[in-house]
Amino acid sequence: MRFVIIGSGAAGVRAAETLRQIFPSGEARRSGNSFEDSGVQVDGRPEDGQVTVTLVSAEDFPPYSRCLLPAYLAGRCREEDLTIRPRDFFRKLGINLLLGREALAVDPGKKVVKLADGEELPYDRLLIATGAASRFPPIPGIDRPQVFGLRHLADARAIEQACVQMCTRPGAHAGAHAGAQPDSDSRLVAQTRSVVVIGGGFVGVEAAYALIRRWGAQLEVTVVEKEAQILPAQFDAYAAGMLQREMEKEGIRFILGRQVGEIVGQERPDHEAGREVGDRCRVVLTGSGTAGDSGEESLPADLIIVAAGITPNTAWAASAGPAVRRGILIDDYLETSVPGIYAAGDVAEFRTLSPERAGALPTWTPIWPNASAQGRIAAYNMASRRRACRGLIGLQNAVEFREVPAIAMGLVEPPVPAKGESGESAYMVLVKAEPEQRRYKKLVLYKNALVGMVLVGDISQAGVYGALLRKKTDVSRFADTIMNDNFNCGHLRSL
Repeated sequence: MRFVIIGSGAAGVRAAETLRQIFPSGEARRSGNSFEDSGVQVDGRPEDGQVTVTLVSAEDFPPYSRCLLPAYLAGRCREEDLTIRPRDFFRKLGINLLLGREALAVDPGKKVVKLADGEELPYDRLLIATGAASRFPPIPGIDRPQVFGLRHLADARAIEQACVQMCTRPGAHAGAHAGAQPDSDSRLVAQTRSVVVIGGGFVGVEAAYALIRRWGAQLEVTVVEKEAQILPAQFDAYAAGMLQREMEKEGIRFILGRQVGEIVGQERPDHEAGREVGDRCRVVLTGSGTAGDSGEESLPADLIIVAAGITPNTAWAASAGPAVRRGILIDDYLETSVPGIYAAGDVAEFRTLSPERAGALPTWTPIWPNASAQGRIAAYNMASRRRACRGLIGLQNAVEFREVPAIAMGLVEPPVPAKGESGESAYMVLVKAEPEQRRYKKLVLYKNALVGMVLVGDISQAGVYGALLRKKTDVSRFADTIMNDNFNCGHLRSL
């Protein structure tokens, strides 16, 4: 039995190691596993009963955590700290790790994966876990060399190098990465450089915070977000406002309710003509903005980071023929419309654990915990040990700015009633705000079950609330205590 996994992110790595947990010796014990009963033809190569697991990655760096890229930009960790498994992990488990090998197409008839170097990998079961790529909106000038995404290690390296060039004189090492020692004659350039981040979501605000913490006053960092708040997909407006004020204290500027209409070139003054980072840009803004907006029509930018969302990497997978909407559609067992081909992680489109989603269209939930969970379940199903994916948490995000932690999970805002809809809502929202202590707590209930939460400042109760949310527990018996600061797992022992 030959298992091939395309993609070395959370889903791919978890699937590979799970397959080796199921088959630690590489032997497919057919009795009890019923490969023949799955409806997928297995040709028996290599030698009958032998299990091989191959993990293919287009990147040349060992599997790493994308969640740590902001920490890398901030200088808080080195490249080797990004890896999610020890260097010899895959070899010891008997996983064939192919780095720097891009998959171009799949031939489901021949059951082979075609690589960019011409090699063809035969498979019996295939997992597509190719993740997603930074989405670059159709903005004129977005292809300029000063514009970067932040999705891969290569992106973080390029942004870091651009900042080093902007913030130091030629030959200086100020702002070099963690562990590097500056030369004794290193001198900073006095002039401040401008960075514009397009998008105030999770990636955008983390990137902005990382740059300002590392380079400080050498950079002017501005975040442009089209919505009226930052982190619109992760937090409610009140929590987002608390976090925004903490970042503003660090010197980050936010422009809300505005969009970028164009990026245009701007020649540098003569005394800067020799700089390697290229010509300065101007970011042209559109929209009226929120209350207090300065009304600026454009912003100067030496560096632009696009954090406007991501797009599933589905283009090449079309050769295999699976049904695709936004992501590759998967069933309850993470199998695509093509037998023997599975999908998991950011590339896959699956239902979420939302109270009103019964019978609704699948949704796409590109977050690390979901990808890891899907990778594990996909591996069991690839090994013919049927396990249904019961649904996953749509949102589960944690951040920390200026020692103010925050976490959101599930549904943070009840849906707006449809026009003309009347009657009592099945939702209930409980809120406790303590702005002076920089603390905020919000619980969203649906028919007496906890379906969402937001915690800012004190996240010590995230575990107990998360357990209630996942189990869909009726919390009506805790109505008088669930918002108390001392509510904990001890209250659940009687359940």
